[in-house]
Amino acid sequence: MRQKKHGKLLQILLFLLAFIVVFVVPLIQGEINEVIEIRGWRLIASILLIVVAIIASLIWNKEEFYESNSAISPHSFLPDNCGEEPLDLNKERLSLSSNLGSYFASLLEMPSVYLNLRYQISCAVSSETFESSPIQSILHELIDRNGAQIIIIAADGGMGKSTLAAKIVRCLCSQHEIERVLGDSAKSEIVDIPTGKTIPTEPGFKDPSGFYAKLAAQVGMTDDLAKEVATPDFIRNRLGEDKAVIVLDNLETVRKGDKLLRHINVLVSRNIRAIITTRQIELVESSRKALVVHLKPLLDLKEVQRFVLWHIQHFEGSNPYLGDLRNTLNDYHTRLLIDKSGGVPLVIQLLLSDIALNSWEYLRHLPQLPLSQDFLNYLYRQKWNFLNQNHALGNLSINILYYLANRQRVGKRTNASELHEYFGTSESLTASIALLQQQFLVVNRDISRGDFILFPALIDFLKRQPNAPF
Repeated sequence: MRQKKHGKLLQILLFLLAFIVVFVVPLIQGEINEVIEIRGWRLIASILLIVVAIIASLIWNKEEFYESNSAISPHSFLPDNCGEEPLDLNKERLSLSSNLGSYFASLLEMPSVYLNLRYQISCAVSSETFESSPIQSILHELIDRNGAQIIIIAADGGMGKSTLAAKIVRCLCSQHEIERVLGDSAKSEIVDIPTGKTIPTEPGFKDPSGFYAKLAAQVGMTDDLAKEVATPDFIRNRLGEDKAVIVLDNLETVRKGDKLLRHINVLVSRNIRAIITTRQIELVESSRKALVVHLKPLLDLKEVQRFVLWHIQHFEGSNPYLGDLRNTLNDYHTRLLIDKSGGVPLVIQLLLSDIALNSWEYLRHLPQLPLSQDFLNYLYRQKWNFLNQNHALGNLSINILYYLANRQRVGKRTNASELHEYFGTSESLTASIALLQQQFLVVNRDISRGDFILFPALIDFLKRQPNAPF
């Protein structure tokens, strides 16, 4: 603000100096004719001063335009490492819906959840920085008040949609670009943890009015009043000047998702943004307010090697065998990994666990399936069969998976003490947890006390098992 005032003052001084040179000095010197007929050095000086003043005026007016229409300057982007630090949702001064899901909430709190891979993101952003940093261009779209108001991340399972969405939210939060995080997901049932039985319940929002009522409740209205007054205009007025983002993770789980998408298009504004992820790419419709981000398979040799090394660094604490892969990773093994995985990040991570326990030659004996999703299911089936063949330890591991999935489906997280309380403290329990971390990439967010979560693709696989308790 002080710089802006100085700029205005300089403009005034330049114009005043030109006036003095052209008019005042000749009057003082008694050269009245030169007031009427400007010539000589005064002509050159006055022209230069006026030109400088006009250029300065254009520059400052341009800066003022960007300051009034964007939260950032026209030539700068957010720090490359923004969003790396986890959020403490208990201390953050923003409103976060507890119905957002324990998996997505965990992604907000976990350290270093995302690796920026420049060839994975594809979207129609006209930015000179897109090739070097696609995520910066997406963030710029969200921050710029004239940019896209909806970001739709569309890809198959295992491509990292939720991870990218969490990275974006974390970055916006860490840079204080948003003050509220809202969102919800449709649930048609809840699970009774002790019995494993499902209890039918009303979805979180089965129509647009229900969706608005849910958001109204999140901005402070009671449930009864929220149902009566909830409209897009009410939500916007309630938020006031607060900058907010609405996160809808896995749009395909929402009934009438296409209709909901149209209504979100009405809700967003210059201060309200929406981030949506979906597997059903056909749900994505063209909108002047939306930027569609497609996640492509990892096929570049160097990028896949970066991803492998990043995975080893972040997961070798729970699977020490991964560290041995650093010395044996080469171009031949990377090409084989790409060929078998189809470049799907989650499949690559699951394969690395098997390679660490066997060898790189393990990849040569795997089938070549046409679709990456089929291969992901194949890998889960192989690991499931391994558990079934290991009798007591395998049965305990299966029950732990079901227990974790049940709690995660109703938005609850599980720590180590809760597992010990439910299953009893034993060496078998410790061995089963270690086995699941190695084989199924069960994530432990808190090494000291435990905080276990499952990938959504694994929960989908568990739901398809004949004896699944949900």
